[in-house]
Amino acid sequence: PFLLKLFSVHGDGKMGYLSDEEAAAAYAAAKALPEVQTMIAKFQEAWSVAELPERDLGPDFLGPIFVDGPEEPLLDRPGRERARDHGLWQVIFNDPDSGSLNLTTLDSETDATAKLNSLNKVEGEDAGGIIVKGGVVVKARLFLKYLQQEDFIEFLQRACVEPEEGAGPGDEEKLQAAQESLQDRLSDLTKIAPQVGKLKKQYEAKNLAEPEMIYGKPSNALIEFAQLFPQYVRLGGCMMP
Repeated sequence: PFLLKLFSVHGDGKMGYLSDEEAAAAYAAAKALPEVQTMIAKFQEAWSVAELPERDLGPDFLGPIFVDGPEEPLLDRPGRERARDHGLWQVIFNDPDSGSLNLTTLDSETDATAKLNSLNKVEGEDAGGIIVKGGVVVKARLFLKYLQQEDFIEFLQRACVEPEEGAGPGDEEKLQAAQESLQDRLSDLTKIAPQVGKLKKQYEAKNLAEPEMIYGKPSNALIEFAQLFPQYVRLGGCMMP
């Protein structure tokens, strides 16, 4: 039988990182946009007033860029062909190990029924599955809390779909993603600049011989301060060792 671990029914489409070179080029293009230049000016003013060091507005400081791509196929080509075969039995079930939907294609009704009957109730979680043959649900053994039977059917439909052919995101998509990433990042930095500047003055006055270890949930300002001034503080996690 053909069996492959698959993704959750609630999973999103494939998310891709731009390479460092692509991100740098996309950020450079985004910084030429008038609306972005206005935001950069506000950020630089707030950063200067807080007496914080100048930073190059590139991937190292702004972070990576994510661009949506086509949805990743749930099955390889042989798996998709078997999943579309109306002469075979498709068992769509919630895997108790992964907590996500899986699909196995079996050659006989006996094997499919045995697989379905092996699925047991899991307290507080979705469990069980269905058997589909020729596009029709022929048997069901479901113990549902959040999902519905339609989710299992939709999962099979998605598993049968051929992936989109494409060469990845174009320049327009990269520029839009860079603009959104840059604006979000600079907006946050502009807001916390006064707090980061205050921390800088406080720690400069301490004259520490080594960085101070800080435990507990840090504020956004403290996270940024630790990245800018590792000589002053280090974040040690939520709990002390």
